[in-house]
Amino acid sequence: MADFPRIPFDEAIEALRRRGTNLFPSDHWATVWQEQHHSGFTVARSAGFDILKDIHGALVSARENGTTFADFKRDLIPTLQKKGWWGRTAVIDPETGEERTVQLGSVRRLEIIFDVNMRVSYAQGRWEQQQDLKDAFPYLRYEGILDSKIRPQHRRWHGTILPADHPWWRTHYPPNGWKCRCDAVAVSDDDLQRYGWKVSDDPEDEGTVTWVNPATGEVVDVPVGIDPGWAYNPGDTDRAAQLGRVMLEKLAKLPVPLEATAIMQAAPLLPETELAPGGLAPEMVRRFVRDCFDEWAENPTVPLPLAVLSADDAASIGATARIACLSPASYVKQKSHHPELTAADYSLAADAVEKGEKYRQNKKNLAFVLNRPEGVVVIVKATRIGDELYVTSLRRLSRKDDKRKLEVERLKKGPTAGATKR
Repeated sequence: MADFPRIPFDEAIEALRRRGTNLFPSDHWATVWQEQHHSGFTVARSAGFDILKDIHGALVSARENGTTFADFKRDLIPTLQKKGWWGRTAVIDPETGEERTVQLGSVRRLEIIFDVNMRVSYAQGRWEQQQDLKDAFPYLRYEGILDSKIRPQHRRWHGTILPADHPWWRTHYPPNGWKCRCDAVAVSDDDLQRYGWKVSDDPEDEGTVTWVNPATGEVVDVPVGIDPGWAYNPGDTDRAAQLGRVMLEKLAKLPVPLEATAIMQAAPLLPETELAPGGLAPEMVRRFVRDCFDEWAENPTVPLPLAVLSADDAASIGATARIACLSPASYVKQKSHHPELTAADYSLAADAVEKGEKYRQNKKNLAFVLNRPEGVVVIVKATRIGDELYVTSLRRLSRKDDKRKLEVERLKKGPTAGATKR
């Protein structure tokens, strides 16, 4: 097993733990690209297998305890084998529909997963520390291990000293490839005098090489000396919102039901403008319901995103989540009680939440009324801890004015009455 810094420290542990709040199943390692790994956790060929929480949990434990790879694999392999994620197996290609044989879990793959996540979480934690201390240590020094294994470009970068905010670190902050052992060390003015170092001139542009992403077909320019997918700073949180958008756009190309899961998991990474009406998240939810509802309804195995609540509406019922979903169990109940509802009816949930009248039902429930001839009533409920929102009921409003008025009046007289019209 290749060497890497095993000393636990809080920032590295928290960085790895934080990524586990967004688990992204994927079919290929290049599906989730570069900085997208900052905001979520994925494992190649995990799509269709319930193994991401197991692998991520084992990695967090290893990061906390300084666990060796030998212990990591010994404890994890039985779980992966029990869940069927092991060895070579036939799968259906989601793009072509053709059957192909792929390698799922193996000792070699676990070694790569372990090595990558230990190094990247270490780098994330180091960057956070360096940013906190940059008033006293305003520079970073690129340090490689100068043995026969070091890449030629990394050997040339060894000793480069640049301000901690220099744009070069956006793409060249290590690690810069698979099993790259380089590091970036904080440097003070006293260090410069003590060791006779000098701040480097701006690094020369060494150019790029063209690389075709095998998962997407996208042509990418990769900086010389950096492996494809590694030209990013793993600790740069300033671009997390932007990366959430990129991640959502890419993951939304996954087949149903993975797209539904991707929409919910990537949404928390988006800025408010992308969650507001007209933003990326509401539009993707609308498109998903419009285009994929019938396919989802044939075999509803994951919650269906239906609408995006405003920050104020979510907070009013104690929710941190913003996307309201229809669970498979609720859909079964809906089919039993309201078999007349169609995909067109469910697609109105987003309009009701954004444009309808809002009535507080109780501490955890809101009713949204789209009061028009083809209108609907949508009841949204927050979970006890507020990390999820569910549409517990959706029904058509009566087309008769007098009956519709009675329906709305009943909603107004909820346990905690009081309407806010918008």
